[in-house]
Amino acid sequence: MKKNDIPNYITISRFILIPVICFCIINPSLFSFAWLFFSIACISDFLDGYLARKFKAESEFGKCFDNIADKVLNICIIAILIWHRKIWLIPSLLVISREVLVPSFREYVALNSKQRLNVDMFGKVKTTFQFIALYVLIMPINDIHGFNLNYIGNLIFLFSAILSVLSCFMYIYKYLDRKNGK
Repeated sequence: MKKNDIPNYITISRFILIPVICFCIINPSLFSFAWLFFSIACISDFLDGYLARKFKAESEFGKCFDNIADKVLNICIIAILIWHRKIWLIPSLLVISREVLVPSFREYVALNSKQRLNVDMFGKVKTTFQFIALYVLIMPINDIHGFNLNYIGNLIFLFSAILSVLSCFMYIYKYLDRKNGK
């Protein structure tokens, strides 16, 4: 294995973790493991990008599949948390809609205008807040010093939903701005 391949293997490992995390969330006795594996997945999301830049090993595979891994991980966990009634529905539907709409829009732009709308810092901040919210929502404990973690996790998730909607509009604005030659 070459060091340039390590970031892609880390991305692939995140795909492998997704069904494991979901299985652990579905089984309440394994909730602690879900939290642990989700922590590993979040760290791997940072690590693959960091190593790709460090080794100058950024690839089209990594750019595409790192993003897809994030989307699949988020959507699967959100769906299970909706099923468990641990996450608010409206923010969840906004986030899931954005997670499907933006990559589809980016693909449409790439195919029809030969432009590329790359992931920007706003999208990365949105993803960070989603990960933090989901991290809190799948914690194996419900409160710390009288603070209801489910409520706190949902507030953070609501903020990430707002960022998701804004991020979606930012991509559309960037496209229209480029299309109009500004």
